[in-house]
Amino acid sequence: MSRKYDELKAVLFVVLLFSISVVLSQQGWADEVVAGPLTTLKNKTVSFFRPLEVKVGSVKDNRVVLDAGLKDGLKAGLRLRVFRKGEPFLHPVTKEVIGSIEEPVGVVEVTGTGDHVSECRVISGKPAAGDIARVSASKVRLLFYQDETVDYYLGDAYYKELKRTKRFELVDAPIEKMDVKQLKGLAEKGSAGVILILSSSDAGNETVLHQKLLWSDGRVISEDSVSIPEEYMATLKTGLEFLSGMEEEPLLTYELPFGAELVGSGDLDGDGRREILLSTGEGLYVYSYDVDLTYLYELSGKSNETVIWFDVYDIDGDGTDEVILVSITGDMGGDASSDESVTIATVPDEVKSYIYKVKKGRFVQLWKTKGFLRVLDGKLLYQKYSGVDIFSGPVREVSTTGGFRIGKVFKGVEGVGIYDFAVAAVEQGKKVYFVMDKDDRLNLYEDGVAIWRDVESMGGYIREYRLASYSIMVESGKWHINDRMTRWKNQVLVVRRVPLVKRAKTIGYKSSQLLSCRYDGGIVKETVLVNDIPGKLLDYTVFDNKIAVVSKPALGFKAGNILKGRNPFVKVLQIYSLKGI
Repeated sequence: MSRKYDELKAVLFVVLLFSISVVLSQQGWADEVVAGPLTTLKNKTVSFFRPLEVKVGSVKDNRVVLDAGLKDGLKAGLRLRVFRKGEPFLHPVTKEVIGSIEEPVGVVEVTGTGDHVSECRVISGKPAAGDIARVSASKVRLLFYQDETVDYYLGDAYYKELKRTKRFELVDAPIEKMDVKQLKGLAEKGSAGVILILSSSDAGNETVLHQKLLWSDGRVISEDSVSIPEEYMATLKTGLEFLSGMEEEPLLTYELPFGAELVGSGDLDGDGRREILLSTGEGLYVYSYDVDLTYLYELSGKSNETVIWFDVYDIDGDGTDEVILVSITGDMGGDASSDESVTIATVPDEVKSYIYKVKKGRFVQLWKTKGFLRVLDGKLLYQKYSGVDIFSGPVREVSTTGGFRIGKVFKGVEGVGIYDFAVAAVEQGKKVYFVMDKDDRLNLYEDGVAIWRDVESMGGYIREYRLASYSIMVESGKWHINDRMTRWKNQVLVVRRVPLVKRAKTIGYKSSQLLSCRYDGGIVKETVLVNDIPGKLLDYTVFDNKIAVVSKPALGFKAGNILKGRNPFVKVLQIYSLKGI
């Protein structure tokens, strides 16, 4: 059955390609698609690194003349390593000369070319007439960076074009805002001798892809551009969707060696780059990320406290983000039955909230209070904790002018928990509120009145606690922390989980979705932003044009890791692109 299915997919794919070629030929540029509009750019890039060997004709001061030119493949910007032939070495038996020892003596860069000669400047060393200048046949380590203006699928297509040449060993840079200084640092870290920077701009019905090629010291090799017709862009996405079954693919995936439950992101040290923050419930860990997560520092957990929530936000407007952390004290127990979504716990002794700022790589506490804190729509909110009904009284705003002070009641929705709602805007600046109710169903409130309710549950709460002693004020003796609800582009992001067995959420979840919900004044529109996240989504954070999610595999373990001799009980951090959405 599997083989027949694969054959059918292959046939359908051929039909798809044939159909695309017919349509494009009718539009007059099928020949370009056959070669690909990226081919010219790729060939220009490869041309700087074609293996060649030429002789040094003369040297005067810092100027070197090579006995080769344009017709031999030399061009301005090209760099060659210079070698000097030494003593010959002989076959140990026949004593025949089988080669000469070569000594590296420097590097030169071509500054001007004629048909048969080229002028160079000395980058390092002391070349001399008669030496050999060479571009090695070894693979070139190249740092590949596409900025946030480049469509992900276009950048990925070009990346694969370069990889197929087998001329480069590609080192990935993160898709985020980075300057040349930062890229030079990454190139040095990754031992890359060349940096490739991609950006793009719009030109009517075309996308213009810009490439800047630099040596690792920052000197420009070349700058080029190529026009990409929108029809070609469509084929990139169509082909990918066909092969991947219409699924979103993460930009990066990390298997976390520890039990992370919560994730956040922010610029804690003011360097313009966002860090990834992870919490296991026992403290907070801060990482930088590119091709891997790099540990920076941590906030140690307090004895007998469990972190249940944290936000990252620039409260004081100084360009660096603060961490708002909420923890509960008391015995949280653990999973006490097969019902993995419910934890047996006593009523928390206390709920404590903290605000921290990073100074010189260390967390400094700015404020501490009893009760719950949260950041919503640029405001710091507070709700009192009670051992009777957990979330007690109205949600209030916290004034941050001249210190922290709990102030007026937050105007919006009443009678809800601090983590159970998010705000969205509609026309003329009017605000509406998406609220998650006790049945894990999404509601829309306008002017304090519920005007819509989702027909389906979002899959159940995963941070739900059953009280060890029954409380008549807490229905069924349970209370929960809702999933994160975030405002993004006038939409609200919410989590939906798909159970392994319908109506049996306690067995586990086979996959999760991240939805964006928007109200246009007439109807609520739900759109799947990220689909088929494996297993149970635990938390997420949005930053720049990306989203990072932490999830737990279905049934709580990754079976493939058993065969590989790795720890199967993992949590997974995945980063997806939101560009173009």
